[in-house]
Amino acid sequence: MASVNYVTMFALMASCSWAQVGAASFRRVQETCGNKISRESAASLMGCAVKCGMAPDCLGMCYSASSASCVLHKSSDLVNSSLISGMRSYAVYADRKTHEQAFNSCRALDSYLVAPQSKDEMLTLISIMDNSVGIWMAIDAIGRNGTSIVTSGGPADGGGQAVQYYEYALGQPDHLATLEQCMQLWPSGFNDAYCMYELPYICQSSRLYSCVTLPHPAYPADYACFKKLK
Repeated sequence: MASVNYVTMFALMASCSWAQVGAASFRRVQETCGNKISRESAASLMGCAVKCGMAPDCLGMCYSASSASCVLHKSSDLVNSSLISGMRSYAVYADRKTHEQAFNSCRALDSYLVAPQSKDEMLTLISIMDNSVGIWMAIDAIGRNGTSIVTSGGPADGGGQAVQYYEYALGQPDHLATLEQCMQLWPSGFNDAYCMYELPYICQSSRLYSCVTLPHPAYPADYACFKKLK
């Protein structure tokens, strides 16, 4: 059986605006955050979410950017709100496959091979992958004579689209027009690689979280809690 590790992090924070809640809801949030797994430091909301994703009992988190505070909690009673945020979950597979096999394996699981959309996301992927060999990404230059890279797959899978973010490792790409037309992520950035190489891979999927702020002077103004929605 493939070795897999699940990591959850934020993908779309713009949909989750802060708003105040009533006193009763605040008390429930306060009580929930008291039922915590741990209090840690995190440089970003994404970093806090990664910590929650890697903690088996974590059902949500509370985070403040101003204090870099990340509180992981295990209670399922955290108040729901109408403020919904899309989260991205990653499943890290240690077994090695060719680029096509990795892409198809992710689709068979109703998920997608990763394709980072920002430097922050790229660095997060680097932090959870096997840095000795790197991973496959859903990006390639097949049939393009090295002139451009696009998302992998057919139109139904969002393939053939211009890549919004890429950052090549030093000296790369070096054989994009000939032998190395599939994109691999190294610790130092993107690398063009032979598509038949067998590498580990990471699948991504989405789930929803509910978020709520804490309107109380005891907490920083940007302190907010997030609960996984089943």
